Amino acid sequence: MPSQQNRGPELLGVQAAFLAAAWIATCLRLYVKTTLTKSHTVDDGVMYLSTVLYSVYAAVAVHGIVNGGIGRHTSDLDPGSIVIALKVWYTCEILYAFISALIRTSICLFLLRIFNRGTNKLAKKMLQANIALVWVSSLIYLFIVVFQCNPPNYYWAKFEGLQGSCRPAHLVPNATVAHSVIAALSDWVIGILPMWILWQLQMKREKKIRLLCFFGIGVIAGIIMIIRIPYIKVLEISADFLYQTVDVALWSLLEPSIGIVAGCIATLRPLIATCATSTRPRKRSTSSWRRTIPAPHAILVTKEVEITVETGDERPLKPGRPLPDW
Repeated sequence: MPSQQNRGPELLGVQAAFLAAAWIATCLRLYVKTTLTKSHTVDDGVMYLSTVLYSVYAAVAVHGIVNGGIGRHTSDLDPGSIVIALKVWYTCEILYAFISALIRTSICLFLLRIFNRGTNKLAKKMLQANIALVWVSSLIYLFIVVFQCNPPNYYWAKFEGLQGSCRPAHLVPNATVAHSVIAALSDWVIGILPMWILWQLQMKREKKIRLLCFFGIGVIAGIIMIIRIPYIKVLEISADFLYQTVDVALWSLLEPSIGIVAGCIATLRPLIATCATSTRPRKRSTSSWRRTIPAPHAILVTKEVEITVETGDERPLKPGRPLPDW
């Protein structure tokens, strides 16, 4: 008798919430880059691409949940629904490898751009090595996923009568664990390295703590990757694969979103400074009205003066000069 258990709505809710969070963060970043800093760099483009691919990933996942029965027991599904669900799993595993690498690449490129303004060479080399390691591990993982069966479409088409074979059942779970560990290490480098550098800089404690909290999100993403690992064992194809893999699917849906949000938050300082300034009362000078901001938030350019990040000094601003993004 069919069990009628269905965790699909749970997956849909998580996907909708985290997709919305990713797009809100990305749109805010786009606004800052277009309106305030008036510049788009390579790391911005990579993050925009990550968000687009994450949206495709979400759409494919929703198709598998609604039409393929992901989140339900296999005994409750017809062969056609099982085929759709397994196609979706296969596609999402491939997309996940690219999205994971692109998000971490974008954040590393952003940090490299910031650190190029005078940070030690060791930090730059660590970030460059981080990018290389992420891509090597992602491509190896991608190769294992794509060719886990021979022919590749035997992964789902065996339910349609196709003849073929698959690699040992533990291969993909083991590869996923290795990929997750490397991704977690990457997140910790991305989170801890800027913290270490910022802690050595001369700036007010309030500003330092705020920036440390921003980069601490990267550490949280690394923790999520570790939490996800115990659930990966169920990626071995089993009789009830589509129901047993719901937990790992949940973590796989939210992890890219957290990476996108973390990567975008670090670029929103001009917007935060603008909002903070707009809520403060204006002070009248002897000659005219003007708005400035304190040195810790010195990234907002006013019509009359600019406050420098390093010293807090005011100097004349050339008309039309865009806001710095960091």
